[in-house]
Amino acid sequence: MKNIYKFIAVAFPIKSILSRSFSIVLLIMLLFAGAKPVEAQTTVNKQLYLKTGALLNRVVPTSGTPQSSASLFKQIAVIGATSTATSGAGLGISSPMTIPHTTGENSNRLMIVTIVSDPANSGPNSVVNSVTYGVTALTKLADTVNGANVKVELWYLKAPASGLANVVISWTPNANLQIIAGVTTLYNTDQESPFSIIKKSVGSGNSASLSVPSELGDFVFDALGNAKSALTVGSGQTLVYDENTNKLNGGASYKIGIAGTTPMTWSFQQSNIPFAYIGVALKGQSNDIAFTQSPAMCGSFTIKSGSTITILANAAVTSGAASGATLPLTAELKHGATTVFSSSSAANSGLDVNGSTGTLTWTGTRGTDYTIPASGILTLELYSDYTAANIRIDYDATTKPSRIILPTSTATPLSYINKY
Repeated sequence: MKNIYKFIAVAFPIKSILSRSFSIVLLIMLLFAGAKPVEAQTTVNKQLYLKTGALLNRVVPTSGTPQSSASLFKQIAVIGATSTATSGAGLGISSPMTIPHTTGENSNRLMIVTIVSDPANSGPNSVVNSVTYGVTALTKLADTVNGANVKVELWYLKAPASGLANVVISWTPNANLQIIAGVTTLYNTDQESPFSIIKKSVGSGNSASLSVPSELGDFVFDALGNAKSALTVGSGQTLVYDENTNKLNGGASYKIGIAGTTPMTWSFQQSNIPFAYIGVALKGQSNDIAFTQSPAMCGSFTIKSGSTITILANAAVTSGAASGATLPLTAELKHGATTVFSSSSAANSGLDVNGSTGTLTWTGTRGTDYTIPASGILTLELYSDYTAANIRIDYDATTKPSRIILPTSTATPLSYINKY
């Protein structure tokens, strides 16, 4: 009996406590009756690893042997031979103009033909209608005309045949044309998409200038005509040719481009001289690499604005030498046609002489939220504007876990009871 009494004496306080706890729970239920569910926002990092087969997925590398990409590189276009011809000191010549030109055997060739003409002398209907090299037609890239004073045109041909052949420029029959033409062959050019944005200018004065959109290492080429004053090529530009007729002066030049825009200028001996001017950046041969996600995302997620996206790549120098805390290498992360993230500057750690290894890191934020839907596929594209070194990417190994780190928001529903 003594032990039973002790049990009962303890039981009464517990019952009292349970009664009060039940009352508190009931009060909370009543207060939140009818409340809508809310979500607790947390941030997690999704990691996509660069994988064998140029893939991206979330499987952590387990191999001890890394895979290696082809090297990222960019070459500067190199100028070859230039041939020129003019209509001479007379009032013009009839069509066609023939210019013998020899193209070398170097790889990734591109031919540019510049034409400066006098619209007033030849009449408004006397226009250049074709340019050929041997039996192959060139394509007009751009032209610009300053009233009846002067006109400038650029024509081009990818992969012209090596050897000697004639460039033939034809225009409206039975019409004389004052003309200056130059034929230039370039090597090491991008054969898929060689040209950047074309810039043009017309006006009158004692000089002409352009700011040509370019990337580091581009070959920036210009052609100018005026009516009529002696030309002086701008500082830092290399003269390609400078010719004249009795009513025209025309010239072409080039400069190795910088990131952003490259300034190009010509000055004239006299003032108030009408001119027409064209400039364009030509891209050197390059090698880019891409990794595509597989399998696709199993669920949607959102990259919040202001959160840091990181792309980390293990890398090695395969030719030349790298220097600097940052290198002009571009990483673009795309979802379909949409660029989710882009950075044109990679933080360099450890890459210097040929054979050195280290890491490249791109970081940045988005200005707006972006949601990757379920079944969405991401693609990582890497480009180089660096001409001093060739760099490969190593990946898919425990020691070389190249990856993309995506900060995402994850919502956890907290549903309150609607009814008691």
